[in-house]
Amino acid sequence: MFPDAAGQWWTIYHGIDVNEPFFSARDKLTRRVALLDRIDWVDGWPVARGAPSDEPRPAPAMAKSAHPRALALAPAPAVRARPLWTDTFRGQQLDGRWTWLRARAADAWSAGPDGLTLATEATDLYVDTNTASVLRAPLPAGDYRVEAVVRLDVPDDCCATAVQAGFAVMRDDDNYVKLVEMAHGGLHQVEFAKEMAPVPADFPRYGNTVVGTPATTTWLRLDVHRSGGEERYTAYSSRDGRTWVGGGTWTHRLGADARLGLVAMGGAGHRAVFTRVSAARLSR
Repeated sequence: MFPDAAGQWWTIYHGIDVNEPFFSARDKLTRRVALLDRIDWVDGWPVARGAPSDEPRPAPAMAKSAHPRALALAPAPAVRARPLWTDTFRGQQLDGRWTWLRARAADAWSAGPDGLTLATEATDLYVDTNTASVLRAPLPAGDYRVEAVVRLDVPDDCCATAVQAGFAVMRDDDNYVKLVEMAHGGLHQVEFAKEMAPVPADFPRYGNTVVGTPATTTWLRLDVHRSGGEERYTAYSSRDGRTWVGGGTWTHRLGADARLGLVAMGGAGHRAVFTRVSAARLSR
């Protein structure tokens, strides 16, 4: 981050072109182009609204002037979310929208006043390991938002394997984006991952990034925008349901038949509690 000659702040960072991502996929050398976006200071915090950008923007001022320019504060994207459904799982039976992929044993899950409780399992959805049970529901057409409130009950020094709970938007076991709270080796984080298949020779099938820090209870949000056959999945997380940390955006082509899937996997002996899951339609 740096200020230009007129006092406007900027950030320069790496981005990867989805149409030309690698110098060498075999050597795992990504082709990282330099991107530049402005930074505005809002209540003492740096905010990069509209980043990452992929269209021309005003450039930094290169020379001092007697009349420093003042760029107008970039407006926050105007996105409206219209609720479609919310499930708190407080009844003893699941709503009819939910179905199991690889159903769990009856004693490995429950619904009730505390929400949906899933025992974590020594299973996964990772490349060729597709053993996790998934509780699935249909998703709306067009642009939409999915939110989940989850508590992953694990100790601070957990775990030897990547124990995780959250949700995925998936076409099948090998094509999805995943947003979960994860505990591994004493590190707790919100993981945002993508898997795809088939891929060209030497291309990775799975990639991940992180979105904020989980709390005892963590809020997960995924905004999905579709345009011209492209689907953009942008992740957020929150520790209190009010202040959100924005993360990366994955592109994918999961199609109209993609489903929401709740997961609790990566290692046995713990539990995840979903107190609320909701879907909303997005519009501008």
